[in-house]
Amino acid sequence: MGRHRRDEKDFHFDFYFFRCLADISKILFPRVEWAVLFTFATLFFAIASEVLTFLTGMVPGRIYQALADRSESEFWRIFLIGSIVYIGNCVLIALKSFTSWQLYLCWRKNALIALKSFTSWQLYLCWRKNAVIKLQQCYFNNHAYYKINNIDDYGIDNPDQRITQDTERICNQLAINIMPSVLIGPFVIAFYTYKTYISTGSLGIAIIYGYFVVGIIVNKFLISPMVKWNARIEKAEGDFRYKHVSIRNNAESIALYEAEPFEQYECNRIFMLLWWRQFKFMCWKLPNLFWQQLYDYYGGILSYAIQFIPILITGLYDDLPMQDLGRIISNNAFVYMYLMNSFTRITGIAISAGEMAGILQRVAELVHICKHIGDNNTTGYDDIVVDSTLKKGDTNQCMIYDIHNISYSLPNYSTQKLLNDFSFAINRNAKIWIIGPNGCGKTALIRVLSQLWQYQSGHIRCGAKRGQILRLSQIPYFPCGHLSLFQQISFPATSISNSLERIDNDYVSINSILNELKLDWLIERCEGLFNPVEFEWQNTLTPSEQQRFAFARVLFQQPQFVILDESSSCIDLEIEEHIYQLLISNNIGFISIGHHPSLIKFHDTILHLDGCGNYKIRSLRSFSSISTIDLINSNDFSNST
Repeated sequence: MGRHRRDEKDFHFDFYFFRCLADISKILFPRVEWAVLFTFATLFFAIASEVLTFLTGMVPGRIYQALADRSESEFWRIFLIGSIVYIGNCVLIALKSFTSWQLYLCWRKNALIALKSFTSWQLYLCWRKNAVIKLQQCYFNNHAYYKINNIDDYGIDNPDQRITQDTERICNQLAINIMPSVLIGPFVIAFYTYKTYISTGSLGIAIIYGYFVVGIIVNKFLISPMVKWNARIEKAEGDFRYKHVSIRNNAESIALYEAEPFEQYECNRIFMLLWWRQFKFMCWKLPNLFWQQLYDYYGGILSYAIQFIPILITGLYDDLPMQDLGRIISNNAFVYMYLMNSFTRITGIAISAGEMAGILQRVAELVHICKHIGDNNTTGYDDIVVDSTLKKGDTNQCMIYDIHNISYSLPNYSTQKLLNDFSFAINRNAKIWIIGPNGCGKTALIRVLSQLWQYQSGHIRCGAKRGQILRLSQIPYFPCGHLSLFQQISFPATSISNSLERIDNDYVSINSILNELKLDWLIERCEGLFNPVEFEWQNTLTPSEQQRFAFARVLFQQPQFVILDESSSCIDLEIEEHIYQLLISNNIGFISIGHHPSLIKFHDTILHLDGCGNYKIRSLRSFSSISTIDLINSNDFSNST
């Protein structure tokens, strides 16, 4: 079965971006908590910082007037006031909860600026925590991660990158670069608009606002291509990283194939695709940078040019002496420049927004797809009813599965039926062997029972709760992170008992199980049950050891039932037979898929699939009277039990 792949999607800086921004905001602010607090804290300290900036901006004009009046006492008074304004808010405090980095901020910068920066970083941390936890919740709900990675990618490339790297960049850009300017911008603009209106009237306001509108229009046309190419870069970055991850995971196979030239060629090819996309992105970023620099620096000249309105047009200062005029020109220049600077800060974040917009839409697309999978999660998922009271007729034995007239096909090829009108009752102590030619749908049936694939008709009732059925695949899974022996053998359980009696019992049980499976050396290698190991399990154990360890999980956790999909294919026949004997002696029922004819003696039922939708069920009441070869090679199929 191959995963259905969608065409690459482009993103732009348009209305869809703001829709995605609204969706992302819901996961950044899931409820009233620290993220909201730090948002308002950032706003408060930003306003306080702007007030202080205004006061310091008035100091040069007052110094000009003191120098023009040749007043030494006034000069030193203003100088002292200015010094107090600049350094009076610098504090030498280091709260115990602050890190040395935050102490560095307090020592080196104005306290308000440091606090604004601190709250911005705290906002970033809160947003990233909220976003990642919410994204992972959506990703793991309703088997969305399985469907995206194994059935249909829905156009989602590298979902791991979107959850990790892309989310980090979004939160960083929003909290550190964009949000402070967006929050404080309207207040600063309103204040300096009023101050500008006092001196220049409507004409000065119209010039500055017109300058801002021109900047917005030009930015709109320059940013959209950046959004598209930045999203393409992120996809290429993910593909390039994934290529090297695959090399790391398959290093031995590559070395045995002597495939170094091929892999080097492929790595270079994938990297050059990334490089060319980065080059084209920079080609579009160049006019943005040019326009931003021109817009910023020309605003400084324009702030002085606007002085002609009150001085030459309205004659507002005709009656003032020259020494007063110098102070007023300086103060007005600061006001005009700061108003335009407030606008340029908003347009200046356009480049940051352009770089972020494509990434944000990639993350929002993942959220939309996960929700879509949840909304369309119907037949084959919720329709498998868990019923712990399910019984089998007069035997009063708990049923594991009651399957009634189900039909299913390949997920992306509904016309290719794998099984039609299949009915079967599986009790807790059943020992079922599924056989049939390659591609007949043996593993597909397990996927349907495991709620991974949908079925088109019929219904399934399950008599076991979560954790009472274990499923072992041909390639066992060992979660990474240098987990201890106990964590691996109790996987997927997440809690560890602190009871000394329980720990002693677990040690005895695990030691006995590992001895049975010839894995007792692991305890010494791992230096006990609970110590984190210095190696990764998947890279250390041989395929046979991995499969035996998977059975150790079964024997330790004691489920009601286990489903084995060629789970012993790498194990020696002698140990394999011993494992089946252990399952039977522990009263663990099982369904197994395998190709070793010798295993038939451990089963009481054979389910034979032909791959054309037909099946045959045979009860093995007497092992000695049945020819194994005849059973395996039988072509006598029917749709009846």
